[in-house]
Amino acid sequence: APGVGQKSEWDSKVKNVGKGSMTISQSSADSIRMDLQFGEMPTAHAGFRMQPADGGTKVTWYFEGADAGMNPIMRWMNTMMGTFVGGDYDKGIAKLQTVLSTYQPPMPETMPMDSTMLDSTATK
Repeated sequence: APGVGQKSEWDSKVKNVGKGSMTISQSSADSIRMDLQFGEMPTAHAGFRMQPADGGTKVTWYFEGADAGMNPIMRWMNTMMGTFVGGDYDKGIAKLQTVLSTYQPPMPETMPMDSTMLDSTATK
């Protein structure tokens, strides 16, 4: 599938950002899923779901915390993740909506024309 396996990595000096990576693990016409690795933490997931809505497309950006098992700190982090990243997700979706609402696809290249493509019955 398009994009699957593409990876972005970061190593920030900013304390709250740290080191991590994001890898596209699934891609289809209506969804994209990414594996997120934050330092030594278990893998979390995020992605986009697209569905037709009112003559356009509704995009949902989601985050799924890592499997916390019996770890109480990880369980707490999973429940707080909406608070941690929710504002950034809201800003990102708003920016995506702005970009897409003003996007103008490039015009297709003009196909070269030769005499075999002319309609011999056309009048001037």
